[in-house]
Amino acid sequence: MSTADSGQDVWARLRAYCEVLQALENLPMTYDEAHEMGLKHAFPFRPDGRRPRPRMLEYPPATEAQLRATEERLGFPLPADLRRLYSEVANGGFNLGPVKVFHGAIGGCGEFANYEPGGRTIEELVSHRGWRFHPRVEAALLRNPGYHVIVDSSPEGFLKIGADHPYSIMLDPQTGYVYHFEYEGEIPNAPDDGALSVNLFTMSCVAPSLAVWFERWLDQSGWHPYGGHLLPEMIETGDLSDPDVVWRGLYRFGPEWEPRPADDDDLERLSPFLLNR
Repeated sequence: MSTADSGQDVWARLRAYCEVLQALENLPMTYDEAHEMGLKHAFPFRPDGRRPRPRMLEYPPATEAQLRATEERLGFPLPADLRRLYSEVANGGFNLGPVKVFHGAIGGCGEFANYEPGGRTIEELVSHRGWRFHPRVEAALLRNPGYHVIVDSSPEGFLKIGADHPYSIMLDPQTGYVYHFEYEGEIPNAPDDGALSVNLFTMSCVAPSLAVWFERWLDQSGWHPYGGHLLPEMIETGDLSDPDVVWRGLYRFGPEWEPRPADDDDLERLSPFLLNR
């Protein structure tokens, strides 16, 4: 199947896949048996080669009322692919795609659901950090799979749709692009220049849409190889001023980042995190 028609039938494929796995809920299966059925990527195996399938779905599809309530809380419509997943396949769940937990809409699978019930669902997992990628940065990330930029938070409006330690999966509702978001390190405290300790993350674009992301998983095509830092030559920067090239205020293109002096907005933004470290 080509990615061009993935949006037309990937949800039917995913639904059928889930139905097969639900029928095999408690059936022990070897790796070879799973491979023959095209299911091996959903079955983590012990060294003895046998293990019952982990429960893949715990949450039935969302109702229209749940989806509308979620959109009202978000303040914008759910992206079409995410809405179709919730309404036609499942309202989030375990091992749905290449993540341990896929977050649902209201009434669905919550954050950390594999450890405890009642976690936050998608309407509470939206970023409000007040910044966006420059459109050329986002386009360059899509053109260069496996390459990343360093950020200190996810961009404004991005949805945290899934997680599997140590990374999360983010969705940009404006473009539909799917991102890999992973902890990188931190800028240490620097009392001499007033800089705060800030956690750093990498962000890379792993698919142009949620439908393509799931299709690649179903086809077992895997992740893109590690490419390293997105570099200036990968982006059309010739007519951009220096402030445009600095997309977050903390970091410039390339492998190095530069701390800037902290201000009151930084302290207010970071204090809840620093208090809970």
